[in-house]
Amino acid sequence: MTVEELHDLLYNNELTKTLRQFVTTYDDNLDLINSIDFSKFSENDPAIRLTFDYAIILEELGYFKKSILHLNNAINLLENSKVFQKENHYEIPYYETIIFHKALALYHLKKYKDSLSVFKDLNKAFPGNDNYLNWIYTIKSRIVHIVYQTSLVILLIFLLLDPILKDNIRIYSNFSKWVLLFFFVFLIASEVIKIYLKKKVKKFNTT
Repeated sequence: MTVEELHDLLYNNELTKTLRQFVTTYDDNLDLINSIDFSKFSENDPAIRLTFDYAIILEELGYFKKSILHLNNAINLLENSKVFQKENHYEIPYYETIIFHKALALYHLKKYKDSLSVFKDLNKAFPGNDNYLNWIYTIKSRIVHIVYQTSLVILLIFLLLDPILKDNIRIYSNFSKWVLLFFFVFLIASEVIKIYLKKKVKKFNTT
């Protein structure tokens, strides 16, 4: 089978219309895919479309770890190939879509800081894009929530140890007051930030 025949099979055959069937057929022809020299292809070549769509579909189907590998390979191909050399990578067909699905995959893998960084890059490239802004606020809200929950656990541990430490450390009494004050202020501030971010997310979801 040639690359062109595989392309026709995946895009024109009724048997491979579902995303899962697309991935299965692609995986069955990995030897053919791996033999491709992408440096010799144009941006409209069937091999390019196959490779990029495969990476995107993996993310859409929930294969997040696997999709990251293939999305990164696609990004490297776009950024480093002589065929795709442009001052602004986002002018390259597929580039924005690939980056977006990478950000989604990172989010679902709970790599929130990495995902946030990618969405910020997208927002910088496309200022005012409501979808990207919504994801930025969603991830920030998630990070604040994690910090909030972690702080509550630390505070609980501190309160449980409080009676023991009071009896064994002389200067502990004053120190504990400052610690409790810090946590009190920090938790209130976190809650305010959470409410603000949730309102932002809700605003974008209703517009």
